[in-house]
Amino acid sequence: MGTTNSNKAGILELSDEGDAGCRMGNATSSVCSTHGATPVDQAGATIDLGVVLSDFGPRAAGTAYTITTSGAISLTGTVATGALTTTGAISATTTITSTGATSGIGYATGAGGAVTQITNRSTGVTVNTICGTITTDNTSLAAEASADFIVTNSAVAIGDCVVLSIQSGEDSGGTVLSVQDVAAGSFTIRVHNGNVAAGTAETGAILINFAVIKAVSA
Repeated sequence: MGTTNSNKAGILELSDEGDAGCRMGNATSSVCSTHGATPVDQAGATIDLGVVLSDFGPRAAGTAYTITTSGAISLTGTVATGALTTTGAISATTTITSTGATSGIGYATGAGGAVTQITNRSTGVTVNTICGTITTDNTSLAAEASADFIVTNSAVAIGDCVVLSIQSGEDSGGTVLSVQDVAAGSFTIRVHNGNVAAGTAETGAILINFAVIKAVSA
């Protein structure tokens, strides 16, 4: 059977002998606590872990119970409420979804970058972020003409999908964007003036939003 030792002022030490071990409470209705907290019985399976720790005593009571660890976290259930913040990778074997009508799934502040094209519309640019904005040169682009330029980006893998949209700056009324090539470390954007021959030329400095969606082929 285990033994107790109170040889230090205010400290009760529990020790086991062999495989005896020790236990606090002998039933789910038994009450116990630490650090001067009011003794409580066993918490229900759906009670917030932070509440359990503060009720039992090891953690101070509060309104926000952040769980911080430098190790890996394995979740087999659903994170229903609150934020999940990590500096490491999150890997899921099922779906990651959002029901936020105005939030959704995407990149937050710090993930993006911006670059401005110089010289002409075919000059390459470099922006090594997963998303961002590219401002094009404003050299005149005639109706039915196209200009391709390479975006060097270390965040891009050959299997990724690059999404583009015009934020502002387009002034021909018919300019469209497309991604022509994706390679490891780069992708190519085509700016095309879709107006018919002798139509309005594109002379705007177009702000292009881009986002890289990570993808694989196997």
